[in-house]
Amino acid sequence: MKPVIIVGGGWAGLAAGIELCRHGVPVDVLEAGHTLGGRARTVRINGQEIDNGQHLLLGAYHEYLGLLKVAGASESALFERRPMELLIRSHTHKPVHIALTRSPTPVNLVQGLRTSSGLSVTERLQAVRFCMALVMSHFKLEHDMSMNAWLSNHRQPTSLVETVWEPLCLAALNTHLNEASARVFLHVIERVFVHKASDSDLLLSRTALGSAFPEPAREYIEKSGGRIQTRHRVTDIVTEKGRVTGVIANNERLHSEHVVVAIPPTGCARLLARQNSCLDLAQQIDTLPEAPICTVYIQYPPQVDLDAPFIGLTGATAQWLFDRRRNGQPGLIAVVISGRGAHMEMHKTALCRKIIDELAAFFPHWPKPITSQAIREKQATFICKPEIQDSRPENALPLHGGWLAGDFTATGYPATLEGAVRSGRAAAAGILRSLNVTPQPLPR
Repeated sequence: MKPVIIVGGGWAGLAAGIELCRHGVPVDVLEAGHTLGGRARTVRINGQEIDNGQHLLLGAYHEYLGLLKVAGASESALFERRPMELLIRSHTHKPVHIALTRSPTPVNLVQGLRTSSGLSVTERLQAVRFCMALVMSHFKLEHDMSMNAWLSNHRQPTSLVETVWEPLCLAALNTHLNEASARVFLHVIERVFVHKASDSDLLLSRTALGSAFPEPAREYIEKSGGRIQTRHRVTDIVTEKGRVTGVIANNERLHSEHVVVAIPPTGCARLLARQNSCLDLAQQIDTLPEAPICTVYIQYPPQVDLDAPFIGLTGATAQWLFDRRRNGQPGLIAVVISGRGAHMEMHKTALCRKIIDELAAFFPHWPKPITSQAIREKQATFICKPEIQDSRPENALPLHGGWLAGDFTATGYPATLEGAVRSGRAAAAGILRSLNVTPQPLPR
């Protein structure tokens, strides 16, 4: 059979590639750039390898971890696994420290909140009552609403919202509280804190993102007889009587009966709009609101480190700090700023200077930094608004043999790496079923 063509070598496209290859279906992955990984890739700037954005993975990422096993990569070589621990600092509140144990779920979450430090007795009690109410409701919400409205309905104190729920919402949904979907946030909480205690584990990366999935995926796909071609931009899908027959890439026609489109929403909408049967879908995808993520990398002398692998900040432009020491980069601090804001309009030099000044106020004992640089991904995710699920497309295209993959599809997850992987596997499963092949479960 002709190989399945996968348009895009990001995490969704590579997940589809692994899933098809492990069932004996050949693939041809076409990536427009020179690097695999899409918006979660490793880049080289000023001679230093850094990630296009700092990502945190969780034990609940079962499909990602399953594909990692299929690819023959070792979790322990790539990640340090440890129980979840949150340390959030503020100029106006005491530092908040929440540490989970390996107790059965959801007891571990309740215990972690009850024994947390930096929260008042009232705040801890309100947080515990809130979590118990979520358990009693089976993490279901009849009508979606903003996180602000939802937390207000549950009488969460302003101080608790500012020091715990807002940082977690930004980290999980890349969307501010006033417009973030409570239903999607609930889905994340349910997946992470309800099934197994290990689901809430932090997977702290020992390597760059390229080694965490793109490179193992490349090796597996090529070892399985598939092909990966970078610098191959697909400009059109070729069809005949409503059936996919191939694509045009680099002005060359490539033949296939199955095509998976696994590129970001803007490019995806542009490509699909060339097909009359996909015009409505292209418009649907194009109207998904987009949110940025900015990562500022600040290189300090090697002795500089954090009190924890990562720390949240409130009341500052900087939201989360990650210590890159585990990645073999001592003294390098990655500063993540999620969502929209004034920081996106600042000159990168001015933004770096502002972040350096903020960190100096939080950590006055740190020496002056050596270098700094900012990476802006302006279309990093969709804005996870209430009822956003109604706007997210399914995997099947209105073309026989056409499929869609990406973290913006109807996975139920926010725009995460696990969501991207799940969408890739879902598209692959559709192809397998059309070939009368039963998709097999992933190894655990």
